[in-house]
Parts: sequence; structure tokens; C-alpha cells
Amino acid sequence: MTDLERKELRDIIKEEILPFTKKALTIKEASVFTDLTERTIYKKTSLGEIPHYKQAGKLFFDRLELEDWLLANRGFSKADISRAAATYNMNASLNR
Repeated sequence: MTDLERKELRDIIKEEILPFTKKALTIKEASVFTDLTERTIYKKTSLGEIPHYKQAGKLFFDRLELEDWLLANRGFSKADISRAAATYNMNASLNR
């Protein structure tokens, strides 16, 4: 492996893999983790829409909190809606 290949591999690990293993992420790492631009993340932090921490004038993000935030607004599948409707109808008929 050449020095250039080693450097490229280190860069890939640092930029693409490390954000998925660290607990506290920088804005750049949070951008990779969430697949949002840094600009979007800055905007969401200023609007209070994304969980974040500020230390020494820098933004940091808890990886698990970001994961929870990403999964917070789950859309429902047609099967989920059908099951909920069936349960509602069954409960409604039992309460009559």
C-alpha cells in the first residue's frame, strides 16, 4: 500500500466511519451522520429544532440524541394504519 493510499484510507475512516462510532460529534461529523448539510444543521440549531451542545463557542452533538431525533417523526405504512383502524373499530364495537 502506498503512502497516498494510506492517507486516503485514513481520510475515509475519519470522515465516513468515525462519526458512526463517536459519542460527541462535531458539526462536520453530524453532517455526515445525518446526511444533512452543515448549513441545514446550523439553521436547525439556531431554531432549536435539533439537540445540540455548545462548548467554547463550538457546536457538538450527541450521536444517540441525533439518532433519536432522526427517528422521532416516523411515518406510518398502510399496514400500520390498517392495523390501527382495525383495533379502533374492534374497541369501538366492544364499547357500544
